[in-house]
Amino acid sequence: AELPEHLLVLGGGYIGLEFGQMFQRFGSQVTIVQRAAQLVPREDADVAEEIRKILCEDGVEVLLNTKAASAEPVGDGRIRLVVQNGGSERALLGSHLLLAAGRSPNSEALNLGAAGVETDKNGFIKVNERLETSVPGVYALGDVKGGP
Repeated sequence: AELPEHLLVLGGGYIGLEFGQMFQRFGSQVTIVQRAAQLVPREDADVAEEIRKILCEDGVEVLLNTKAASAEPVGDGRIRLVVQNGGSERALLGSHLLLAAGRSPNSEALNLGAAGVETDKNGFIKVNERLETSVPGVYALGDVKGGP
């Protein structure tokens, strides 16, 4: 296996950050492209900002409020990723691209609605502070509720 020379990471959630930091520590140049205004959007803003600072101190380039416009291979085996931030556009060249733009719950076959279990607009199960769903005695945790 080869170490990426420059890893481009689409997505600033936990998976993208973990792989980005890991490969940076292995010696790769890393750029994280995050569409939202902060990394790990489900966390408090101050926590997300501290994570961003740590990554930047480690040498990871973090681009916030930035979306991918296109990606294509270029002749020398690298990937050209065009990103947009506000009205400006920038081309990034990387050796590898990691798409870590989020997860979707795989719960369609459970027929949660028939059981009365409420989900959010993205299909994640809604829970209270004790991880109990809208049905008393039914609990959900992990990715099916959108996080830990």
